[in-house]
Amino acid sequence: MMYHSSTIIFILTITILIILIITTIFIITPILIIILTITILIITTIFIITPILIIILTITILIIILTITILIITTIFIITPILIIILTITILIITTIFIITPILIIILTITILIIITIVITIIIIIIRIPQKPAVCDLCLALDVGDGTYFHGCFTV
Repeated sequence: MMYHSSTIIFILTITILIILIITTIFIITPILIIILTITILIITTIFIITPILIIILTITILIIILTITILIITTIFIITPILIIILTITILIITTIFIITPILIIILTITILIIITIVITIIIIIIRIPQKPAVCDLCLALDVGDGTYFHGCFTV
C-alpha cells in the first residue's frame, strides 16, 4: 500500500504539529513560565518591594535620629542639671563637714572662753567691790595696789 504524496505530506504535517504542540506544552511553556515569573519578580521587586523597603529604612533612620536627639536633649536639660544639683549638695556637705564645722567649733570655743573670762572677771569684780580699799588714815589717800600710797603725808 502506497500512500499518495499528499497523504504523506499531510501525515508529516500532522506529526510535526503534534511534535510542536508537545514541545510547546512540555518544554517551551515551562521555560516561558519561568521567564515570566522571573520578570514579574524583578518588576515587583523594583516597583513594589524596593519602595516599601526604602520607606521602612527611612522610617527606621528617622526613629534612630529622633531617639538620639531625645537622648541628647534629655541629657542636656534633665540629667545634667540633676547631676549639677547632686554635685553642689555633695560639695556643700563636704565643705560643711571638713571646713565650716571646724571653724564653727573654733569660734564656739573662743566664744565660750571669752564668756568664761568675762564671767570670771565680773565675779572677781563683784567679790572685790564690797572690800574697802586700803586708805591712809591721815590723808585718806588710796592704796596703789602694791601696799604703797600716793599721798602727801609721810606715814608708811
